[in-house]
Amino acid sequence: MSEIAGNRKMVNEVKKRTQTIFVCELCGFAYRDLETAECCEQYCYSHGHSCRGITQRATGKPPVQVMKSEPKRHANVSTHEQCQHSKV
Repeated sequence: MSEIAGNRKMVNEVKKRTQTIFVCELCGFAYRDLETAECCEQYCYSHGHSCRGITQRATGKPPVQVMKSEPKRHANVSTHEQCQHSKV
């Protein structure tokens, strides 16, 4: 599990068959690698919504939308590029 915002653990590790999936606790999107899940949760924590550039690589969507998505007209497209794992 990851530690962000002090000692609070937010990325959940889920075992599915032979795979390990990492889930952002804030938005619920699932990823194959820990780094992308951590990047997602950092973005969600600091912006209050998920980032389309990151969630496009998600392997699973949340059954219920937990937080709002990134606004459609986002003028500053480079905000999620601060995370090195947000680039495809």
